[in-house]
Amino acid sequence: DGDIYFVSWDEKLIPPKVYPPMDYQSPSQQELDHAVTIEEIQKYFVKYMVNDSLGLIANAHTVFADYETGQARSPKCLELAKLFSIAVD
Repeated sequence: DGDIYFVSWDEKLIPPKVYPPMDYQSPSQQELDHAVTIEEIQKYFVKYMVNDSLGLIANAHTVFADYETGQARSPKCLELAKLFSIAVD
């Protein structure tokens, strides 16, 4: 899914505290009572393109992480992280 991992044995690069991963409820999937039509696929694609806000959310998270006292653990950043996870799904 695009995750990049970094492995290091340099103790200076290990964070002093490790936080548990976020726990959020992803939106429920829509069940259809019919086969998906090409028109439904087109509408979904257009809606996705109009509502694509991943870049905006990611940039806002970076800005708040730089300026907020709690950095990436600030309430604003945690909310943005939640929104990003939902937008990715």
